Amino acid sequence: MTSSEASQAQTDPSFSLPSQSISLSTRQVGWAGIPLVVSLLHFVPSVLYLFIFLFPSLLSPFFLPPSIYSLIVMWSFTSFSTHCFILFTAITLCMLFANLIAQPLYIGVAATKVGGQSARIGISIHDGVYSVYSCIHQVTPRPWHHIEDTVRADVINTLRDYSIQHRAKFVSAGVTLGLENISPGICAALWLDLDAITIVLNVQTSAIGEFKDTRTNTVDVDEQAESAARKCVMQFGPNHNLALAIAFRNQVMPDAPGAIKLVDRLGEYRATAHKGTWNTVLKYASELKGYKDGQTEGNPQCPPTKIAFFSATPQGCGVALMRHALVRFGDKLGVKLNWFVFIPSILHSTYLLICETGIFLSLIRRFAELQRQITTSSKEWQILKKDSTW
Repeated sequence: MTSSEASQAQTDPSFSLPSQSISLSTRQVGWAGIPLVVSLLHFVPSVLYLFIFLFPSLLSPFFLPPSIYSLIVMWSFTSFSTHCFILFTAITLCMLFANLIAQPLYIGVAATKVGGQSARIGISIHDGVYSVYSCIHQVTPRPWHHIEDTVRADVINTLRDYSIQHRAKFVSAGVTLGLENISPGICAALWLDLDAITIVLNVQTSAIGEFKDTRTNTVDVDEQAESAARKCVMQFGPNHNLALAIAFRNQVMPDAPGAIKLVDRLGEYRATAHKGTWNTVLKYASELKGYKDGQTEGNPQCPPTKIAFFSATPQGCGVALMRHALVRFGDKLGVKLNWFVFIPSILHSTYLLICETGIFLSLIRRFAELQRQITTSSKEWQILKKDSTW
C-alpha cells in the first residue's frame, strides 16, 4: 500500500469474497414461508366457495330467489376479500421475517505496526465452514489522537457496517496478541458494541520458508486474521454454544480458561451499578480476601475465604448462566471462587428430571412410604422373632 493511502482506512478489494452463503438463504426461505403457508390454507376454501357458489349463480341467476342470490354473492365476495387481505398480510410478514433473520458469523482480527505511527489491520469473517469476507486496512491517527483509539474505532466501524449491510450477528471475535498490545481496550469494545465474545489468541506471526528459501518470512495480517477466525470457530460447539472447559476434579473453568476476555478492568462493572451497591460489593470482597476494618492493601489480617459451588450441570439452566458470570466477576475482584459439577450422566439425568417434570414432592412421598414399609416390616419381624410359638 502506497504512502498516500496510509492517511485513511481503505479496503483492498482483492481480499473481498462473497458475503452471503447458501445456508442463509435456506434459513430465510424456511422461516419466512411459515406465514405464507398458513395464509394459503385459509385461502383455498375461499377459492372453492367461489367456484361452487358464485360462478354457477352468476351463470344462472334466474333459478335462485333474489334474496338467496344476493346473500350468496355478498358472502362469497366478503370471504374472498378477507382471504386476499390475509394473503397480503402474510406476504408482508414473509418480507419482514426475511429481513430480521441474522446470520451467525465469527471474526478474526489482527494488527501490526507499520513505522512509528501507522498500523496495518487485517479482518476476516468466517461462517463456521469457510471465510466469507476479508480485508486489510492501514490507518494513521490524526494529530492529538492515539494509535489505539484509531485502531479500535476502525475495527468497530468496519464490523458494524458489515453487520448492518449483510444482516449478520457476530457470535465471537478472535483477537490476536499483537492487536491487543496495540489497542488494549479492543476486547471490551467488541463485547460492548457488537455483543461478540472476544477470545485472545496466539497466532503464528512468522514462518520459515521451505525448499531453497530458508529465510524467516513475516505472516501478513490477513493470514493472521484468518488463523484467528479458524481458532475462534474451534472454541464453539453445536448451536454456536461455547465449548465447556472442565479441569481436574470436574472443576468448571470459565473463560476457556483465561482466553476469553470480556472486560478489561473493574471500572466497567462499576459503571453499571449504584455507588452504594458498588461500595458494598467492594467491602464484602475485601473481607473475603482477608482484609478487615476497611483495609484493601498490604498483608491480609487473616487467610482468605475459599468459596466452592456444586451443581449438576455447567451449562443450559439459569443457575449455570449466573454461575459463569459470578465466577468471572469474582476473579476480577480477587476472590477465590471454585465451581465443581457432577459429571456422571445418571446424576445429571436425575437432576433434570426433578427440575423439569416437577416430581420432587412425589419422590419425597415415595421415599417416606418406602421408609414406613421398611419400619413396619422390621417391627413385625422383631415381634415374630420374640414369639416362642413361631
